Amino acid sequence: MPVLSRFEVTTDYARNRILLKPRPEALAAPFVKDRAGALARFADGVFTIAMVAPGSPAEAAGLKTGQVITAVNGRPAAELGVAGLTPLRTAAAGQTLALTLQGGETVTLTLRDYY
Repeated sequence: MPVLSRFEVTTDYARNRILLKPRPEALAAPFVKDRAGALARFADGVFTIAMVAPGSPAEAAGLKTGQVITAVNGRPAAELGVAGLTPLRTAAAGQTLALTLQGGETVTLTLRDYY
């Protein structure tokens, strides 16, 4: 979990607790912000849209739950994986993503702050 990277984490199994010590340099850093508005699950080399946030760029682009994304900006989903998609969907507002859907249709999504 990204939020835990802001702390030194100690697990005290004997007392059944977790201790968190803030890391000052990490606490001041901004959180990564999703600017796409679609939650996608990665399996079998593709992303399947699991949720589209209301009022998001994904909703404005017409994306729907259950649609399958096979490529992003021309790169196959199998090559990107989750680690490759995260920096794309959290990029600066105004950048665009070209999403290739199963069946070949391409949808353009413009990143923006929506919440």
